[in-house]
Amino acid sequence: MVNEKKNNSKQATKKTIVLALPSFADMFGSYYAIEIMKGVGKVIEGSEFDLQLHMFDPDTEEDVIRKNLDSFLNLSGVLFADINSNIKIISMIKQTKLPYVIMNNIFLDDQTNCIGIDNKAAAKGAVGYLIKLGHSKVATITGNMKTQSAEMRLEGYKEALAAAKIKENPEYIVNGAYNREKAQEAMAKLINEKPRPTAVFCASDLMAFGAIMMALREDIKVPEDISVVGFDNSPIAALGHVTITTVNQPLSDMGAIATCALIDIINGKRKQPFKQILPTTLIMGSSCSKLV
Repeated sequence: MVNEKKNNSKQATKKTIVLALPSFADMFGSYYAIEIMKGVGKVIEGSEFDLQLHMFDPDTEEDVIRKNLDSFLNLSGVLFADINSNIKIISMIKQTKLPYVIMNNIFLDDQTNCIGIDNKAAAKGAVGYLIKLGHSKVATITGNMKTQSAEMRLEGYKEALAAAKIKENPEYIVNGAYNREKAQEAMAKLINEKPRPTAVFCASDLMAFGAIMMALREDIKVPEDISVVGFDNSPIAALGHVTITTVNQPLSDMGAIATCALIDIINGKRKQPFKQILPTTLIMGSSCSKLV
């Protein structure tokens, strides 16, 4: 009985790290969320910390988020899994002096702890690949434009066109909001454009999958009639008879590295700000072909 009480006491005083995820539709079916949680969980499992998941609306006022965080017992630090570039949250967390790391967002100041990828460069490379295949009529289906990732991937698309001296066509830029159904609607619009694009860069594999399904439904062959590139290298990229050419971003590694960095910050073993940009690679599928 005495040993049992001691163990319970130790558990009660165990320190807590919160993983704060912005809530969105089907988040627990999201490859992004699952991979981030996998990486975080691996590190927490062998640490002295407990992990608690907190979902928040990115548009929530900072006072509400502060109260939510204050409700956690023995809170030692917070991992933000994408804050949709909400400056209020960054300001709030800095005021509390609570150790934190922001994932999937890169901030260029000398104060913010963050880790992510260079979304702009990755998108520019993917669109550049389509251009090298001979495509000049390249469209894009964007992600949720409230997020930094969607903004930067659109910027990368535009920079690739500019670098190749291809005039930007506003009709070739359609919002898919990181949603398969919206991407299908976007693809339906694009395939009815005159002239029709010969290639489409999608800001996620989920949207690329939806775009391909819509093209096939309209008897448009992929990649013979239209090439498609996605982003994420999620399992969905390998489904179906058309595998998706995609950009791999190391999401699980991102979660693990961020967690290790946060623990070091909590324990006073790492100087701030912590910043790291992880590499991306283009993974070849069968969804692209050279324009003849």
